[in-house]
Amino acid sequence: MPEVDEYGTVSPHTIIRQHLDYGHWYDRNRLTLKDIHNCQYLSCMNPTSGSFTINPRLQRHFAVFAVCFPSQESLTTIYTSILQQHYANAEQKFNVSVTKVTHNIVTASLSLHSKVVQVFLPTAVKFHYIFNLRDMSNVYQGLLFSTNECLATASDVVRLWLHESHRVYGDKFTEGKGLEIQKMFIQQYFKFYL
Repeated sequence: MPEVDEYGTVSPHTIIRQHLDYGHWYDRNRLTLKDIHNCQYLSCMNPTSGSFTINPRLQRHFAVFAVCFPSQESLTTIYTSILQQHYANAEQKFNVSVTKVTHNIVTASLSLHSKVVQVFLPTAVKFHYIFNLRDMSNVYQGLLFSTNECLATASDVVRLWLHESHRVYGDKFTEGKGLEIQKMFIQQYFKFYL
């Protein structure tokens, strides 16, 4: 976010508001109006960092939506339905044993993700330890690239899930200790859920 000046305004916000209010900007070099047409603005704010508010004169032009993090039940439903649809694909004709482990894979993924988020917190040195749903979705993206040729049994699905989990989460770890702890988490959830 740009810095707030001494009058309590932010220059880039003021320029955007001027365009939204009047439909033009002033060209300071030529001293003429610049009309701008067919332009839409889309913005988002991160509620966990930076400034939490913008000027109300600018905010009035936007529809404001606050989206909370989905609950465990919602995430389970979303990811289970995604995997079930992939494994129920008539063209692929996956084995029935593959579809039976769908719920276990989702439960293990959610548990692994929540444990990694709790244990590996970002620090000044490890500022990249930020884990969100994008990481878990990357695991599922790898699972969705699978075909019936590579997933013949339930153990193949589990091995693919282990590989994708290690690839997605392991890429962010910079030390051998982090990788060892992550392997321990994966083995723990592998034994417990699958």
